[in-house]
Amino acid sequence: SCHSELIKQEDEAVLRCISGIACPAQRKESIKHFVSRNALNIEGLGERIIDMLVETDIVSDFSDLYKIEKKHLIGLEGFADKSSENLISSITKSKKTTLPRFIYALGIREVGEATALNLSLNYESLDKLLSATKEELVEINDIGPVAAGYILDFFLDKKNVKLINKLISLGISFEEMIVSSDSLLSSKVVVITGSFNQIARSQLKEELIRSGARVASSVSSRTDYLIAGDKPGSKLRKANDLGITVLEEDEIISLLRWVMKRIFFILTIIIIFAGCASKGPPANTNDVWKIFKEKYSWYKAAKKTEKRWKIPVYVSMAIIKQESSFIADARPERTKLLGFIPWKR
Repeated sequence: SCHSELIKQEDEAVLRCISGIACPAQRKESIKHFVSRNALNIEGLGERIIDMLVETDIVSDFSDLYKIEKKHLIGLEGFADKSSENLISSITKSKKTTLPRFIYALGIREVGEATALNLSLNYESLDKLLSATKEELVEINDIGPVAAGYILDFFLDKKNVKLINKLISLGISFEEMIVSSDSLLSSKVVVITGSFNQIARSQLKEELIRSGARVASSVSSRTDYLIAGDKPGSKLRKANDLGITVLEEDEIISLLRWVMKRIFFILTIIIIFAGCASKGPPANTNDVWKIFKEKYSWYKAAKKTEKRWKIPVYVSMAIIKQESSFIADARPERTKLLGFIPWKR
C-alpha cells in the first residue's frame, strides 16, 4: 500500500515490504498485534479504531497509544464522552503487564508466546535481554539460530530501543514472575495439544513455565508429558507410540495448583520468620484473617493494620492459616513444621 520495494529473502516464499512502520499497512498490523489479547490486551481497541487512529496521524507507533487524550478521540466516528473515557481507561490499565507479554507485543519475528516466556525466564529484565548475545540466545529452550538472529537484530536497532524506552517512560511496568526450581514439573519437557475448557492455552503455557517446565512445540523421545485437551490429533498418537505420559485437563490443573501452593507455602514461611526475627509475632491474627477472608486481597488486609512494619507478618499469617490444612493433607511428613509457626506461641 506504500508502493515501496518488495524483497524475497532466501529460503522464504513470501515478498516483504522493506519500509517497516513507515508503511501504513505494517504500522496498523503491528499496533493490532501490540494491543491483542495475548499481548498488552487493550480492550475496546479493535481494527476499525486502529485504522482511524493511524489514518488521522493520532498514532504512529505503540508509544502514541499512551499519549491519547479525550480531545483526540472526541469527533472520531463512534466516540462520545463515555466511549472515549472507556478506551483511555483500558489503555491506562494495560500499562501494568508482564515481561513475557511485553516481549511478545513487540512483534519480533519468530518470537511467539512460548519464546517470549522463555526469554523472560532466562533474562528476567529488559536491560539484560537488550545486552544478550547470539551464543546465549541459542542456548535457550526453543530458540534456534534463525530466531536468535531476529531477536539480536531487533534489539540492535536503535529505533526499536528508543521505542522501548519511550514505552517505559510512559508508565509501562512489569509484574515480577515467580518460577519454581523445585517442583514436580521442574525441568520437565511438556507439549500441549488440543483445546481446553477451563484454561486458555496461553495461560496454561505461562503457568507451566512458572512451575519450571520447558514447553516444547512437538513430541519427541525427550518429552516427559503431553497435555491433551479436546481434539488432540497426531501428537497424542505419537505420544502413545513413544510411551509418554499423557495428562488430561483436570489432571494438569490439579498438578499446577499443588505446585503453586507449595511455592507459596515456602515463600510465606520465609516472610514470617524474617518478620518475626526482628519484631516478634503479631498480637492478634484472628482479626487479620477475618479481614483477609472478606476482602481477598493481601494489600487491603495489610492496609487495615495499624503498624506498617507488621504487614508482611500479618498477611503471611493470615494466608498460611488457609494453607496449613492443605499441607497437612498433601504432605503429612511436613506437619511437624506447623508446631514452629509463631501463632502457636
